[in-house]
Amino acid sequence: MTKFILPEILKKRALYVLLTVFLSIIAYSIYSFAKRRDSANTLHEERSTSNLANTKVSVLTEVINIGRIKRGRPAEATFKIINTTRTPLLILNVDVDCHCTVATWDKNPIAFQDTAFIKGSYDSRIPGFFQKKIRVSLNADSSPLLLILRGEIML
Repeated sequence: MTKFILPEILKKRALYVLLTVFLSIIAYSIYSFAKRRDSANTLHEERSTSNLANTKVSVLTEVINIGRIKRGRPAEATFKIINTTRTPLLILNVDVDCHCTVATWDKNPIAFQDTAFIKGSYDSRIPGFFQKKIRVSLNADSSPLLLILRGEIML
């Protein structure tokens, strides 16, 4: 009886080892592909922003306190960014620090002396004081910009 059990155990272990090696190869292939793709995107991003001279911007207000807002009412503010150089200003990306905040912006290049508007909206269903960060990536010397939206949602 042990003659038949031992080969079965060896077959199962061999299958387990082969499966582990196969899955390791697949995982490494996926990792290598993702790493190559990320480095290609970084290179493309560096080329696209290095072709343009870094611009300089003026931010009218980096912190906006919208004060007390009743629960359920819009809790939003608009940040203004002015391009102060002749090179077009590009807003490359805008990130918020949590899912309760949304930022919208114009995706078109901003010409010399024109203004870009970044609108930050907070979910006013959540009562209490809030302070949310909005990070703006630009082709500017001051990139990324940190904008802050704060206020208090009242019941």
